Amino acid sequence: MIPRWLLKALAQGVISHLPRQDWINIQFQKRVTKSIIPSQKALARRLKWCAEHLVYYRRNAESDSLPETVLELGTGWFPTVPIGMYLCGVRKVYSIDIRRLSDPAYFDAMLRILSEYPHEELKAILPDLQDERFAALKQIANTAKSQHEALEQMQIELLIADARHTDFPDASVDYVISNTTLEHIPYPILVELFQEFHRILKPDGLMSHIIDMSDHYQHFDHSITGYNFLRYNDFVWSLLNNPLQYQNRLREPDYRNLHATTGFRIVEQENRSGSVDELKHIKLAKRFDAYSQDEILVKSARMISTPMEKTTVTSTTVRDTHV
Repeated sequence: MIPRWLLKALAQGVISHLPRQDWINIQFQKRVTKSIIPSQKALARRLKWCAEHLVYYRRNAESDSLPETVLELGTGWFPTVPIGMYLCGVRKVYSIDIRRLSDPAYFDAMLRILSEYPHEELKAILPDLQDERFAALKQIANTAKSQHEALEQMQIELLIADARHTDFPDASVDYVISNTTLEHIPYPILVELFQEFHRILKPDGLMSHIIDMSDHYQHFDHSITGYNFLRYNDFVWSLLNNPLQYQNRLREPDYRNLHATTGFRIVEQENRSGSVDELKHIKLAKRFDAYSQDEILVKSARMISTPMEKTTVTSTTVRDTHV
């Protein structure tokens, strides 16, 4: 019997060669895998990411204030993190993606769920929640005639563009963030993205990236582990990988090297690792021989960094938590 994850990979591989591939993929995710349906649980996870970004910003910025201007890389299906930033008082949020994935009906559903959140529950997730902005969100959810109008009232701008070449002036952005996005981008493109971020960040600017280094097919098929995709050599993986759910398989040292070679210093890092038992039945492809077992075991990381020549930071904090 063909594993579920492989069926999904093959189906998306076929879809990626069809006309209107993005629309077909959205229908596939909605009706077959049911992986993009908005729910309070899914949105709470993303709002928590937002709260954590703000914690890391305050901890590493030169002041206790919130960032004025935030750029999110990878809007994805829902601009939940930008809305969380608005609710917490950030003045202007941009979110950039190479393609438009957001669906108006799903956006309306997301806005309704957020506007109906019990205040205390939302405050527990977003400690910086501003009551007047939450009240404004409720009003926007009831009166906005379109997604564009709703986002405009929240000072959120969605950009469909190549983030390697933005129109932002030099040194104009306080904070660049991403949420499980970097792992879907080939390394050479990541280098160009980071070079652009280096250009647009203010002298005291920061980046915060949440990176999921596990096999994303595990989220769909629980019969495999987060290390399953490490068993395949480059040729076989190139056949299984597809543009609609591209996974670069980079490991933690690769992301550290990415920061260093593009002029960023990591000022704080948190790793989450799996157990050795999950690797017992997997023979890793030869290309991963260069990594230590501890490096292979890292499933996700958050890396906070600042442009190297624009900082006086002299030490790096590394927190490693096994889960």
